[in-house]
Amino acid sequence: MSKNVTGFLLILSFSIMVLSFSGRAVPPPLEDAPYSIQETAENGFVIAGTTVSDKVAWTNDAKILKINSYGEEEWNKTFGSPDYDSLKSITIVQGNGYIMTGETVSTDLRKLWIAKTDLNGAMLWNKTYGSGWSNGKSIQGTSDGNYIITGYSDKYIRDEDDNHKNWLNTAIDFAHELFADTDLPGTDSYDRSEVYLLLIKVDPNGNVLWEKTFRRSGYDYGFSVHETVDGGYILDGTIKNDKNRNQIWLIKTDFKGDEEWSRIFGGSKGNSIPAASILQTSDGGYVLAGYTESFGEGGSDVWLIKTDKKGDEVWNRTFGGKEDDFGRDIQPAKDGGFLITGTTYSFADKVLNPERWGDIWLIRTNASGNELWNRTFAGVSWDDGYSVREASDGGLILAGSTIANGGEAWIILKTDMQGNEEWRKTY
Repeated sequence: MSKNVTGFLLILSFSIMVLSFSGRAVPPPLEDAPYSIQETAENGFVIAGTTVSDKVAWTNDAKILKINSYGEEEWNKTFGSPDYDSLKSITIVQGNGYIMTGETVSTDLRKLWIAKTDLNGAMLWNKTYGSGWSNGKSIQGTSDGNYIITGYSDKYIRDEDDNHKNWLNTAIDFAHELFADTDLPGTDSYDRSEVYLLLIKVDPNGNVLWEKTFRRSGYDYGFSVHETVDGGYILDGTIKNDKNRNQIWLIKTDFKGDEEWSRIFGGSKGNSIPAASILQTSDGGYVLAGYTESFGEGGSDVWLIKTDKKGDEVWNRTFGGKEDDFGRDIQPAKDGGFLITGTTYSFADKVLNPERWGDIWLIRTNASGNELWNRTFAGVSWDDGYSVREASDGGLILAGSTIANGGEAWIILKTDMQGNEEWRKTY
């Protein structure tokens, strides 16, 4: 077994041990995850994420899945390096395929990855960015026919800085992503003090038009980006406060990516993490979701924040119970409200899921952030929601992970407009 694999398993084992002592049952490590779903022109859906490729060597491939409106698979494609590959966000090039971003890890180097496929999932080109510790979290088409990406990068670090190429960094960071709902060995136990929140604009062939980095705490990550009505960009991410806790960082830029203003949201009790999407509202303000350990009923709670056009808070709402609950994605509803998906431990089904490892959670609010209803979707043990969209038929489509046939699998759920399940498929 290679040093990389051995090191990762040691870190993962330690992480599981830490979680076990927290007094809550721990789900198996995440191996298969559909992070982003989009509806296609013919009312089908395309989903991008990661899937385990070798359980012995612990490697993952990037995966794209295409299904029709009934959830029947039309095709799926996997590709990537010999180590770990994941697609975090996908956008549709109308009539011309799909463009995605994520990460590719090989020989201890993690690089931001941009890939283009045709409408049948065949790779047309792919490009990497960064010197060895970079990741693409969100991609969106822009009004001028190009693409905007956010994530993080250490590209300005000296090549001889071995701390950013060490296998231990990859293992600990991956463990943080797997178990983002709890404390793991502190990030100050290894040196990653020069990671920048990254904003890149690329042309339709993936060539960089311009790039910007934002640094406040030295440990700054971008999670989502959205083009604003004035042609600029709104993006959210995380920074570290003086107690080494994550807080949400909201940044507004002009069309060239230069910062106009920024705001910070979060408390001192624990971490606050944004979801995979940020939205501009009809009044010119913004709404973002995620989860926080500083406010709410206890543990982690889903957190919904509304700001004005200058980023100043108008209101915020928390959703959750005494245990951990997470918001992973927020999307607009056609009537002006919001859809949030994620995971709930507080309200997990006690019958189907007696260990209460977590169920997929769907929350529907009005335009003021007040809950209209919520739904949980349970499997036999552990389930996690990652992406939600309102479908053209008025229903909702959700992508997540579940335990099926003894291992992790992708799960796609279709509901009516009230969140009542119509069908579910695992892949």
